[in-house]
Formats: sequence, structure tokens, C-alpha cells
Amino acid sequence: MTEKEMRAEMTEKMLSGEGRAYLDAITWKSDRLQWLLKESETRNKKLSEVTGIRESSLKMYESGWAKPGLGALIKLADYFHVPVDFLLGRCSEREDKEIFEHFADYFRVLRDASYDAYLINKYVGDDYIKSDKVFSWPYNLVENIYRVEGNEAVECSLDGLKEAISTLTDREPRIVYMRYREDMTLDEIAAEEQVGRERVRQILAKACRKLRHPTRIRLIQYGIAGTEKLRELRDREREIVVREQELDDREAAIAEREKAQGVQVPEKKEPAKPDEPLSNLRHEIEDYDLSVRSYNCLKRAGCKTMEDVAKVAESGGLLRIRNMGRRSAEEVLGVLKEKCGLDYSALYFAA
Repeated sequence: MTEKEMRAEMTEKMLSGEGRAYLDAITWKSDRLQWLLKESETRNKKLSEVTGIRESSLKMYESGWAKPGLGALIKLADYFHVPVDFLLGRCSEREDKEIFEHFADYFRVLRDASYDAYLINKYVGDDYIKSDKVFSWPYNLVENIYRVEGNEAVECSLDGLKEAISTLTDREPRIVYMRYREDMTLDEIAAEEQVGRERVRQILAKACRKLRHPTRIRLIQYGIAGTEKLRELRDREREIVVREQELDDREAAIAEREKAQGVQVPEKKEPAKPDEPLSNLRHEIEDYDLSVRSYNCLKRAGCKTMEDVAKVAESGGLLRIRNMGRRSAEEVLGVLKEKCGLDYSALYFAA
């Protein structure tokens, strides 16, 4: 029998009552999928992204309203690293018992190992040195700080990261190291710190928000030495602006004196340069040491430069920015007044 003839015969069987009965006899254990999702702490959205199975289909498989096809069965089995027969309830009693007893621990280790391998390939490549410590440190923290998506690695300086973490307050540095360097679980950290699990999660979230502040991001990217060089370059930039202004003032004073003495001085038809404070409006808000809250509020409001901030402040909309309280508004208005020579305080606070 040729391959075509065999295929035709099998097609006829599938279309016959005998074939449909065979397909119907395959039992789909939706409770197995429910259990796997729960034990692995996997959501349908994440499973859909990884396997390519539509989220709506996964919900139907989970509820038992539909049976997955062979392709979907294989994808689900590969994701959870269980036999296809386990999903169909056709494993032996011994195999079922072993999976039910050890799956949660095994899947957690598998997930962590996969993440470590992803970070090593992304940031280190073939140059990593095997050790007993967690491979993914410090890149697991860097990924969290930058909220990285895709396979593009970001710059990271270990000495800069340590310095940035040291600027955190209270127990934050200790908990960050326990979570990301020592690979401790939230429950283990909670027991060590004698606080609740939720409190540990809140401290970690707050610490990562602080580490996203521009001053700390620069430390993490360029290190201590690189950050100092950047600061020196900015200082020189400002010195040049100040000197240019001084030269302009001196030329203007000489011209006034010569004019008073009756000397004909040809007028220069050059566009007037903005004074130094107003030129600061062109600078990005990252150049100023704003608090984390003020910086995040301005960023969410779409303010990239101090000119954007000035426009919002002038329109009276500063306090309408989400989470922008009185103290943060006072800080922003103080920077506008001190660095840019613009005073909008009267629009917000009574004298």
C-alpha cells in the first residue's frame, strides 16, 4: 500500500463512525491543567504568550468545554515538562503519584534555571565562570530596575550598582541583596526580617522604584568613575555658559562707556543670547536632583525638559498631576526659581 492509499484509508476511518468514536474515547482531564496552572503559578496570558495557543482556547481547555488538539497537547506538555499521557489521565498510578508529589518544586527549579540561562546568554555569553552562587546576579536586579523587554542587554557597572544600593534607606539594601543575590524567597526574607510577606514585597517594590531614579540609573550604567566624569562635563558646560554671559556683559559695559564718551560704536545685529538661568530650560529634568516622587510625577505627565515643567507650572496645572502633592510641588517650583529664574509660587501658594 502506498503512502497516498494509506492516507486515504485513514481519512475514511476518521470520517466514519468508528474514527469519531476513537477520537471521542480520548479523555481530556481539564482538572490536570487546572492543577498544573495552580501549582506552577502560571496565568493563561503568560501560557498563551509562550505556547502560541489563544488565551480563549486555554480557558475552554481549563474549564473542560473543549479538548485540545494534538499540537496543543504537545505544547502544553512541553511547557509544563510532563508527559502528554498525564494530561489525558493515561499515566500509570506510580507516574501520577511522582508528578503530583514533586511537580511544584521541580517546575520552580526549572523556571529559575531557565531564567538564569536567559540572563547569562544575554549579558555574559560564553564567558561566564561557573560557581556555586546564583548565576543571574546582578542581572536579575538590573532587568527589574530597567523593566527590560526583548533580548537587548543594558549597560551595568557592578561598583555603580553597589553604590546605588547603598544609597537606599533602612532595611532596603539588605532585603534587595537577600532577594536578588542570595535568591531567597519572600517567605524566607519575611522570617529573617520578622515581618509579613506582603511587607517584604512592598519594600522590594519601593527599593526598585528608587533605583530607577536618574541619579542612580547613571551610577548603574556608568559606574562611580563614569558618573563623576559626566558630572564634570556638566559642570564645565555650565561654566562655559556663565563665562559667555560674563563676556557679553563686559562687551555691553564697554560699549556703554564708549557711547558715553562720544565714541561711535557700531551696533551688533546678533540675536541676543538667553541669560544663563533661562538656558537651563533646555536641560532635561534628569539633570536636576529631584526626589523620586517628583521625578516620577513629572515623567508620567510627559515632562522631559524644564521648559515642559515651566509650561505646566505657568498654566497652574502642577498640582493636577497625579500624586503631585504640596511638598513635591514646592520642590519643583523651587528648582524652577533657583535654576531657571522663574517664580510661579504665587500661582499656587498664598504669600
